[in-house]
Amino acid sequence: MGVERQLGRSVITLALRDFASSNPSLRAKVASWIVADRNDFKQTCEMAELPFESTLDFFVSIAGEDLPIRKRSVEDALSVIDAG
Repeated sequence: MGVERQLGRSVITLALRDFASSNPSLRAKVASWIVADRNDFKQTCEMAELPFESTLDFFVSIAGEDLPIRKRSVEDALSVIDAG
């Protein structure tokens, strides 16, 4: 795995974990990054070799979920990311 890809995946992994955190401040920071700095989020997805639209759709789809469901969804997504 290239360094750029590894770095991008580390950032997305951290964002996913923070988005599933019980800390509302961390969740808000991730949401702000995705919404307010869309180009940076897109570049990070590209570095990570993850499809931008699908990654964005995943964040949006879990945003309204209760925290236990969101955590489970994130863990499932991380398994897929780690396997790839």
